[in-house]
Amino acid sequence: MATKEQPIHIFAIDIDGQASGGIGIHPQFDVFRKNAELGYWLAEPFWGHGIMTKAVKQMVNFAFQTYDITRLFARPFGTNIGSQKVLEKAGFILEARFEKTIFKNGEFEDELDLCGFAGPRLFRCRLSVIGYRLSVIGYRLSVIGYRLSVKV
Repeated sequence: MATKEQPIHIFAIDIDGQASGGIGIHPQFDVFRKNAELGYWLAEPFWGHGIMTKAVKQMVNFAFQTYDITRLFARPFGTNIGSQKVLEKAGFILEARFEKTIFKNGEFEDELDLCGFAGPRLFRCRLSVIGYRLSVIGYRLSVIGYRLSVKV
């Protein structure tokens, strides 16, 4: 649940003028208010170029600078090896595997919980919003209002 003090930040990934993905921070609330979830997706033609790994690393920095959190997490499907590798390259660690918790396309899948920390623990770490736009032109990401630059 987003609040005035903890808004959701979601950025579109624009590659050569086309919406090609998205990435966002979803702050948690109540007893989980020191946590935020990282979500992202990227169109398949752009997989394997390091775009999402660099974008995730920058969003990790953005999350810990923007929100009063100590934990950032992501929950990829157990079969999504590419997403797991993106998170591991960004310093996330596997905290838990929940067996058969996701039901997609008529089949059960595992859910993984990968996370990263700031504050008292060392960080080892997991669509568009009006006013913010993540642009990738020649694999360079920038955000209007916030600047996230990625050079691949």
